[in-house]
Amino acid sequence: MSTTVQEKSKLFVPAQSPPKTSVNRWRAFYELARVHKPAGVLAFHIPLLLGSLVSVDTEVPRPEFLDGAIFFVQLFLSSFVLRSAACVWNDAADYKFDSQVARTRTRPIPSGAATPAAARVFAVALIFLWVGIVWQASGDQAFYTLIPNFLFNVAYPFAKRVTDYPQLFLGLMFSWNVLTGYMMTTRYDMIEALQMPQIQQSLGYLAVANVAWTVLYDTIYAYQDIADDEKAGVRSLALKWKSYGKLALSILAGIEVGSLVAAGIAIDAGPWYFSFSCLGSAMVAAVGLITLDLTNPENCGLWFKRHLLYGGITMCTGFVVEYVQKL
Repeated sequence: MSTTVQEKSKLFVPAQSPPKTSVNRWRAFYELARVHKPAGVLAFHIPLLLGSLVSVDTEVPRPEFLDGAIFFVQLFLSSFVLRSAACVWNDAADYKFDSQVARTRTRPIPSGAATPAAARVFAVALIFLWVGIVWQASGDQAFYTLIPNFLFNVAYPFAKRVTDYPQLFLGLMFSWNVLTGYMMTTRYDMIEALQMPQIQQSLGYLAVANVAWTVLYDTIYAYQDIADDEKAGVRSLALKWKSYGKLALSILAGIEVGSLVAAGIAIDAGPWYFSFSCLGSAMVAAVGLITLDLTNPENCGLWFKRHLLYGGITMCTGFVVEYVQKL
């Protein structure tokens, strides 16, 4: 082959071929929405479910089983779609940082399989779908809680550029779902509900518990990338705390469990709630912190998932058992 032909052929070869996992364009949007990593839906769904369970456990009459089942499917779908929209938006905002971190540089935008503009359009479409699901499930009851929820999600990717506390911002963002979940379920309007001391206190304490839980597991997540994040200029509590991480995480676990206890007292919960939601959460946190190795990225990834899965399940289980006991 002549030199001229060789040079022309190079015009049709990409400078950097995207990884095999992102070659297919449809696959790229599938990955942007994190459909292949469903565990993260729990971060959005647990606070939404907690708020909803407060309504179910404290109000009478309680919904019929079939109506309740249909509603909770809609509730989960709203979490699934919002989480997908948030991930897509986050990737569109963070792709320059993601390209500098080993764990994230194969994501669709840094790898070239999708463009930031296409991702933003996709995120907006998902947001409209999310609003539609919430409206279908609850009418206008929860609508006004969606506006701050939306603004939190839009702003979050930029928090790590301006503060060492993006995990706290994330905790506040997720914890707003406690109110959204309650308003999607209750028969009261928002002003009426928030004037009741029992509801004020229980939702407030659950929001604090969820903030502490979120900061705990997401800081563990941040320790996976601590070296790359420091080079890339990404700020986080992992970089802020460094070797003091376990002490700080232990304090967060104490705040989480203490707030769950206070929420149970506020709604006059029974022993099943305190056994499962409070004691169970304490056990998950204790075992996790004892065995966690913050210097090992694989161990951090493992315990991030375990705190998210087991911690979320235990927080909700007490409410569910209390509800079943009252049927």
